[in-house]
Amino acid sequence: MRGDLRAAWASTGWESGPLGYPTSDTLSLAPDGPPDSGLEFNDFQNGVLVLRAGQLCAPATATLSRDRMLDAVTDALRRTLPAGTHLRGSAARAVRRLAPPDARRPVSLIARQAGLITLRAPPNRQGALPALSRALGLLLRVPVTLARVPGHAGLLSFKVHADGSLSLSFRPDPAGRAAAQAAQRRLDRLPLDGLCPDDPLA
Repeated sequence: MRGDLRAAWASTGWESGPLGYPTSDTLSLAPDGPPDSGLEFNDFQNGVLVLRAGQLCAPATATLSRDRMLDAVTDALRRTLPAGTHLRGSAARAVRRLAPPDARRPVSLIARQAGLITLRAPPNRQGALPALSRALGLLLRVPVTLARVPGHAGLLSFKVHADGSLSLSFRPDPAGRAAAQAAQRRLDRLPLDGLCPDDPLA
């Protein structure tokens, strides 16, 4: 990290602050406008810092809360289970340190099962477990492409947070803000089978 971005991170409390540790070097994007409007940014465990034309600015964002994610997965499961099956669950995440997306190129957002899924049921509902196991197998048998983000959208960062929520950060210019609004509309349209992954997210 360098310059004003490093100073901004320091002002938040370094790695002990809300951003956590950096997960990228300082990256640059070609300007989308006047020659002096280029972007520099750093990705972090819990967010992104963006410098535009020498000024620190907030990225355009789209988010999906933990509860909305759980509702979407639960709705998708209910449609494949016998009537009357009761579902309860909690959000979890698998953390992988990945390089930030290349904001100049198209990006595919893909979800997959990580680890084992434990199924429990009270004694009087044990018969529901085979159906639930089959439903999970159908839903999670292969990685799912949630959406494709075109290169012009300027996706800077994609995060799965500790509480199970999701956030996408886009460049803070008119193109990035339009992309964030389009992404938010798509996220608001969940459950999962309500989306067509071949349609661009933004």
